[in-house]
Amino acid sequence: MMQQASAPKLALYGVGEPDRHNFDDRLFAQNPPEYVTYSSLEAAPLARLVGRTDVPPDAQAAGQQYKAFLDALQAKYQEVQQFGEPGESVEDMQYIQPIIHVWKIK
Repeated sequence: MMQQASAPKLALYGVGEPDRHNFDDRLFAQNPPEYVTYSSLEAAPLARLVGRTDVPPDAQAAGQQYKAFLDALQAKYQEVQQFGEPGESVEDMQYIQPIIHVWKIK
C-alpha cells in the first residue's frame, strides 16, 4: 500500500500540551495525510466510551473526541485494509494480536 502512495512519509499529528489527545479530528483540517492507521489496542478503550453517560466527565469527553475523530475519518477516508483477526478479544492480547486499520483518503 505504501508503495502506491505518491510521496510516502510518516507524519505524527499532535498539538502542544494540554490540548493534545489521541484520535484528534484536527488531523484532517490542514494537509490531511494520505493514509491513517491505528490499532484496536489504541481504539477499543475509547470506542467503549462513546455515548456513555454513566462514566466520569473526562471519560465522556474522551468518548466524544473519539467519535468526532471517527466521523471526520469516515467522511474523508475509506478503510482499505485490516490486518489481524476481528472479533472479541481479551484486551491484554491486543498487545500481541491487535487489529490494524488502514484508511486511505478518498
